[in-house]
Amino acid sequence: MRLFLAIAVSFFVFFRVAATEPVETPPADFIPPKVLSMPLPRYPATQLKLGIEGKVSVSFTVQIDGSTSDVTVIEATHKDFAREAVRAVLKWRFTPGLKNGQPVPHRMKAPVLFKMEPANEPSPSPANQADR
Repeated sequence: MRLFLAIAVSFFVFFRVAATEPVETPPADFIPPKVLSMPLPRYPATQLKLGIEGKVSVSFTVQIDGSTSDVTVIEATHKDFAREAVRAVLKWRFTPGLKNGQPVPHRMKAPVLFKMEPANEPSPSPANQADR
């Protein structure tokens, strides 16, 4: 907790998940999954302490119940960021993709960014970050 408070004095930590996108172009009769919730990953303590930012590109399957599975790291700036991104993606929930009105599994990809910004720029509340 002390580490976070010391860093929070000059920096707020924030995460950004860019829009998800299909791995392949879906057929015309397909309705893609829509995000219901995207819990944020934890910022790895070592990288936070050192002020290191990172990016992880992942692919995953949205199942017919809207859960995610088969998370694969395509690229990561550090293994600690990759581990936390995978943990977070497994908690994401979607409406399932629909083909001919029926739910179908669908492969997606998304970048997960771990960034630090100066305290005078807009970012999530530190109280919210402390809970993560």
